[in-house]
Amino acid sequence: MKTSTWFQNKWDAFHSNFWFLPATISMMAILACLFLLQLDQRVGFILPETGSGSLNSMRSVLAVLISALVTALSIVFSSTVVVLTLAASQLGPRLLRTYVRDRSNQILIGVFSSTVFYNLTALFVLGRLQESVGIPNFTILGGFLMTCAALFVLIYFIHHVARNIQAPNVILSVSQELKYLIQRTYPEITEDKKETSVKPETSDIQIPILSTRSGYIQAVDVPSLIGLASEHDMVITTLHRPGQFIIQKEPLAKVHITDLPGELLSNIEQCFIFGDNRTATQDVEFVMIEIVEIAVRALSPGINDPFTACTCLDRLAEALCLLADREQPEIYHHDKEGNLRLILDQPTFGSFCDASFHQIRQQASSDVYVLIHMMESLQRIMTHVKTIEQKQSLWRHAEMINSAGLGLPQERDRQDLENRFKLLSFGTKDTTGTEPL
Repeated sequence: MKTSTWFQNKWDAFHSNFWFLPATISMMAILACLFLLQLDQRVGFILPETGSGSLNSMRSVLAVLISALVTALSIVFSSTVVVLTLAASQLGPRLLRTYVRDRSNQILIGVFSSTVFYNLTALFVLGRLQESVGIPNFTILGGFLMTCAALFVLIYFIHHVARNIQAPNVILSVSQELKYLIQRTYPEITEDKKETSVKPETSDIQIPILSTRSGYIQAVDVPSLIGLASEHDMVITTLHRPGQFIIQKEPLAKVHITDLPGELLSNIEQCFIFGDNRTATQDVEFVMIEIVEIAVRALSPGINDPFTACTCLDRLAEALCLLADREQPEIYHHDKEGNLRLILDQPTFGSFCDASFHQIRQQASSDVYVLIHMMESLQRIMTHVKTIEQKQSLWRHAEMINSAGLGLPQERDRQDLENRFKLLSFGTKDTTGTEPL
């Protein structure tokens, strides 16, 4: 049975390609052309004596419109290929997903392709009409207006492409997707939230669930796992989370039950949605890595753009502040009767910090500007964290950044970084006056 998680994963996949929305718009254009042809036929094709045109001249008009559209469409696809090439080389190949799933790009390409299909359909039908029938003026007028609109859209498309290729706008687009994914995945903190940090007792008998395929886990169907566990009175512990790569015959989960039916193994594995690539369906860390990749490439010797790296740090700090203000991922899941049914492998705030800062710190070990900006970002995040564990994660990264600064050649640079480190340490003392270590 297809679940909401499966449909959500497929819907995200449809959004991440260039064919779904343009194909839908093109089908609508073909239907609109057939509708206008029927309308023209019902009103007598607007009587040929109302104008001096003929079907042959209308066919020539449609042929000219199609020729102009094909030329414009070649410009659109050439511009798209150039943008994708530049994005792959300078910002990283994973950023192609962000450009492809941009709704504006899909609509713009859909406008061009739908206009071509509209005119081709009209030309195909007009080629089989007799001269005495009349001129389908509504259909021809519709094709003319759609072609004019497509040519005007071409100007906006060039502007849109030139704007979206700029690094700050790419970072902004990815960060907006990251914030949306965090808000969708993690709820806001509520005061009546019960603490479940203590691990409940489970059966000592554990049966591993081995994967029958290899690939990335794109999503985990949590409601279905809870339903299976409740139906068979067992507890399921997942060993991997979305975004991790699984090799065939590796354990996906373990089941706390005395006897496991064979058909249940397949049902449990089907709750793990596999794919050839990582997706943003339930993988917050994957979208973070996209921003990190931009920063790491910006700090490479071939590009050497620390300002772009600092922009990435600002967006990562914003995402971590948002995470600190949301509920931590739920590990223990219970059924309606309150029985423990699922122990879910979930990323922690510390793992998000590691994904955000490790590679940037390693790449920026000799760039004092970026190191100082990282320390300032940690200080801003520290004002949002709620738990000692979160503070410890930030403090650990602050110590590593400060240690990386010891290799800076200039004494004043080392001192500037040390001053930021001291400000951070003073701001993280608890009520006893000790550091959160």
